[in-house]
Amino acid sequence: MIDTSFLQHLGLSEKEAHVYTTMLSLGNATVLEISRKAEINRTTIYPLIESLRVKGLINIAYEGLKRRFVANDPQVLKQLWEKQTFAAEKNIDQLQNMYGKGKQQTNIEIYEGLTALKAVYESLVRDIQTGEDYCIISNPEEWMAADEAYFLNFTKRRAQRNINIRLLLEDTSLSDFYIKNQKRMNMQVKILPKSISFETNMVITPQKMLIHQITKPVSGIVIYNQSTIKMQMQIFDVLWNTL
Repeated sequence: MIDTSFLQHLGLSEKEAHVYTTMLSLGNATVLEISRKAEINRTTIYPLIESLRVKGLINIAYEGLKRRFVANDPQVLKQLWEKQTFAAEKNIDQLQNMYGKGKQQTNIEIYEGLTALKAVYESLVRDIQTGEDYCIISNPEEWMAADEAYFLNFTKRRAQRNINIRLLLEDTSLSDFYIKNQKRMNMQVKILPKSISFETNMVITPQKMLIHQITKPVSGIVIYNQSTIKMQMQIFDVLWNTL
């Protein structure tokens, strides 16, 4: 039995902690399924789910037109605790072992807020395999401005992976920096025409595609559908080869 009392130090109520850990073991689920598994009536479960969503711990997932809910990777808990000292590592690792068990594959997941998006970026570099493609279409200045310290660190860690990183960038002053340092940063870079202007950042890997709205309110859509990913990768290749 996992001790979830540490979640209350992160601002969760006892019932919220119970619902979150229940959802980790469920994977994506309906309100009714969560209610039954957690043994909490539906009237009470709705505000608990909404509160967890606002805190960046769960997100909405769609299967066709049916709305379901899915727990975020427990690594997001570390973001909530980044400025405090607390012995949470063991508990988070235990929750990590639960993550994904029984999780059903969904086509689309929706994320809201920068904390939730950071967890998505972490999953992108964690799940990609050696030698695979990591393709980006981006306005690098807007992307970096969201949290410069985090994204600089993320870029350095991404560069350490043995993967094929290709960037199609909006023409900005920061793009010149990427061009000059592409070998050191383990990437290939091409610049799009000056007429192009983005409010979203797109990342395509064999596992998933992220569409990240970099202007406020920050949000993201993650697509797992393999046919869509393949098509977007082909479109990326066409753009890449024409520049």
